[in-house]
Amino acid sequence: MPAYLETFCQLDILVLCNARPDSIWPQNQTRFKYGEQVFFDCAMGYASADNNTLSRTSMTCRTMPAQQQSGVWIPGPCQACVVTRCNETEMIAMVPRFGKLNGARSKLTEEQYGELQVSQFNRFGNVVTFKCDDGYFFKDRTFQKFIECGLVEGTTSQGTWTGYSGTQLPLPKSCAPITCMYEDAQMKPKDKLQSNFTITFTNGTRYTLTKLQPREYPYKTVIRYVCQDGYETITRNSDQNITCGEMGKWRPQLTSCLEIPGNLNTTADGRYVPPAIEAPSANQVGIVVSSIIVAFLVALLLLDLATLKRDISWLFNNIRLQKRLWQAKRRIRAAKKKQQENQSEVCEKTE
Repeated sequence: MPAYLETFCQLDILVLCNARPDSIWPQNQTRFKYGEQVFFDCAMGYASADNNTLSRTSMTCRTMPAQQQSGVWIPGPCQACVVTRCNETEMIAMVPRFGKLNGARSKLTEEQYGELQVSQFNRFGNVVTFKCDDGYFFKDRTFQKFIECGLVEGTTSQGTWTGYSGTQLPLPKSCAPITCMYEDAQMKPKDKLQSNFTITFTNGTRYTLTKLQPREYPYKTVIRYVCQDGYETITRNSDQNITCGEMGKWRPQLTSCLEIPGNLNTTADGRYVPPAIEAPSANQVGIVVSSIIVAFLVALLLLDLATLKRDISWLFNNIRLQKRLWQAKRRIRAAKKKQQENQSEVCEKTE
């Protein structure tokens, strides 16, 4: 009999990777002869190594050429089920113009994948990040989009791409140059700025205008505003520049100019400290507080009067008691004296 016919494989469900133990067939069998198979279902998000469209897989008891009496499972317990993958070509096609793949993160294990690990981005449970290049953003003024490798509805092993964290598919085809909204740079009468201002673009073009055009202004555009006569910025300058920043916002934010008083109060870093102004309701608050204080003092006075009356009553009672005690002592002394006199008279008569 050939040696391999006496080969046996041992099945330990604890070492099966990414499998459903309740789906194993034959059930309750742990010892298999050469050539016998064991069947089971792969876990959610995993598929058969032989056919990645199926979740049902199998292992066959075989031998190694050099050790024909030692049984071995083919494929191995951790190779029978492989992770489901979404279409990598579709993922690459989603990369927008002026953008890139910026990494991936597994929702299942929290493992991170960098830009040099693109081949791992399309694994089941991964969230892939697309990012615009510096100086660009998406039309909705965001800088990143996210897709997730999930499963086709009703399946356990067929991957498909879906939007993640508010991202809608399909993704935009291109990122756009960063711009800033004109509404955030408009002057208001309360700002106390001169009507004319200067706009400088990155190509060196400069314009002096009296009104902003209702449009988006390119990244790094600079607008220079000048305060009206008698006014200055919070940093005590006569003008202020705002620049369209990398986040699509004007930086610093446009602020109003302040009147220049003779004794302008500022902090050490130049911030304006406005004078203290009494609140309109200060008088009413003062009256209420005063009333509370008066009521409190009256209550204390009444309490003191009651205490005083009680103390006076105790004093008179003590005086009366002391008087009675003194009178009792006088009577005792008088009685003793009379007794002594009577004894003396008796002695004299006896003699």
